[in-house]
Amino acid sequence: MGPQEISDRAFLTMNFILHNWLFLSVFQEALSIFFVCVLQLDEPHEWPPMYGNILEAYTVRRFWAHFWHRLVYAPYRAAADKFSALFFGPENRGTARRFANVALVFLMSGAFHSILDWKNGMCSYWGSGVFYSVQTLGIVLESLVQLAWAPLRGRVFSSKLCSILERTLGYVWVFGWFFWIYPQRNFWEINCYIRSNT
Repeated sequence: MGPQEISDRAFLTMNFILHNWLFLSVFQEALSIFFVCVLQLDEPHEWPPMYGNILEAYTVRRFWAHFWHRLVYAPYRAAADKFSALFFGPENRGTARRFANVALVFLMSGAFHSILDWKNGMCSYWGSGVFYSVQTLGIVLESLVQLAWAPLRGRVFSSKLCSILERTLGYVWVFGWFFWIYPQRNFWEINCYIRSNT
């Protein structure tokens, strides 16, 4: 991977995060001002922030659960929970069912993003589906690392230093994860476009 590809990947990754964050937040803020201040139909508490605190995104799971927008999270999660209850039982709240719910949420997200890309005429409309569906893999990988690290946590560093180290490595991991997987979506689109026009 040369310097140009590294800079391209870094740009695409930051663009994915910051563009969506800024665009949707500004759009939501403008609507909230209109409905709360101009029309006076709503109260400020009816327009909570769409995104969470980006500093809470030090794992892939926390990126999606604590930072990313809330537009479709509740219906996806409710549908996943109902579906997984058919296999695990409604009372089962174990680890396997939690991971099944996570996988189902991202599979639904991938399917809907692929449909949107297809309707918008993208050549590689399946790229979005792959990008969102594979997020479960990132969550599983970091869960395995956390499980292996837990018994060693207090032995290696002081708790304060350990927390700083974990957060720092967490941010690097999250950026690295998206640096690896998100640009693929764009590369697939470019390659698909080139193949279809030659």
